[in-house]
Amino acid sequence: MRPALVAIALLLGTATTALAGERLRLPNGVTLTIDGDSPNTTVYARRAKEKIVLADKRDFDSLRLAPDKQSIVAGYTIWFSAGSRSGERRFTLPEIDAAFELDAARVAKRRKQLPVAEAALARALALTPSTALAADLAAVRLALGNRDGAVAALQPFVERELPALRERLLSDAALAPLTDEPRLLPPSTITPGTSQLRDDGALTPGPFAVSGDWLAVERSSTADGSGFTHSDLVVYSLSRGTPIARFPLFAQEREEDVAKTVKRAPVKRRLALLNRLLRELGFGPPPPDLEEARRGPDRDDGSSKLKLHFDKAKLGIVYRAGTVRLLRGDEVLAERKLTLHGASAVWWPEKRMAIVEWSVEGDYHHGVDSDAGVLFLKAP
Repeated sequence: MRPALVAIALLLGTATTALAGERLRLPNGVTLTIDGDSPNTTVYARRAKEKIVLADKRDFDSLRLAPDKQSIVAGYTIWFSAGSRSGERRFTLPEIDAAFELDAARVAKRRKQLPVAEAALARALALTPSTALAADLAAVRLALGNRDGAVAALQPFVERELPALRERLLSDAALAPLTDEPRLLPPSTITPGTSQLRDDGALTPGPFAVSGDWLAVERSSTADGSGFTHSDLVVYSLSRGTPIARFPLFAQEREEDVAKTVKRAPVKRRLALLNRLLRELGFGPPPPDLEEARRGPDRDDGSSKLKLHFDKAKLGIVYRAGTVRLLRGDEVLAERKLTLHGASAVWWPEKRMAIVEWSVEGDYHHGVDSDAGVLFLKAP
């Protein structure tokens, strides 16, 4: 440990920071370590004789206890062909405790000890409520013959995380008896949607689909150097500006410059399932008055990497030094920190919002995938 960190640890009576290869003891009795070699290191959590993987597939290099002593911040580096950037992943103490309960449930299910698995999953769900945990608990309760208990586990998420809940009910064979359960269906006030996914995974009509506060868009990422492109249907909350559900579509591999879809039959079933989901949740085409941004010339002086213009709205988007800004003249209306290498955007007048589709290149030598996503910049 660095001398300054040792001094801090001595003053506090316990270490609050750890570097790769060192240990961080938490208030709940769990010990965290980072093991492995860059760029793929793993954060392990240990409690008594239990050891679980808390996070992996990142170049984690530091751990620290947050000032509130109720969460842990794991620092990592993401490598790109054009450089690198630092990032952080945060874990709360309840999330770490829930991870141990989830591991105990997996072990119990392998041993056919379903009552033990049910109890562990119920504790995990109470610690960190999520559709995924609720669905796991519901599947075990169905296997134990407790249909009402299964529905009770899922009902809180009908309003909270409906897209993720419906996708899980439609795709998980263990939950098939609940697919048309009236208590778990979308509200009857939703008008059936008209947007659909084509065989290639693209939304029609595009470029995205909308239902109330939800926006669905197809995004792709490439395993850099491997030749595989992974496509997902991602649902965002417009009010929160964050993804709330991500549904895998398919993978494609490049062979002699011809895209070949892997496992065509499962892909067709998957597309049919997601098209049913789009109908159920009322996803329709975007409004007709969207304004597509015009790409401006890049400047050679290094002051700006990317400029987009909305001529009708008299607005612009500028990307500079890791920050994306929505501008009216020189006035900054909204901004977000983000690393990107390319972008396109549309202006949604009714929402007073710019929807930016961004992409970033990966780095083959560091095993980092290319990625893409959607960013929302809302004007006041």
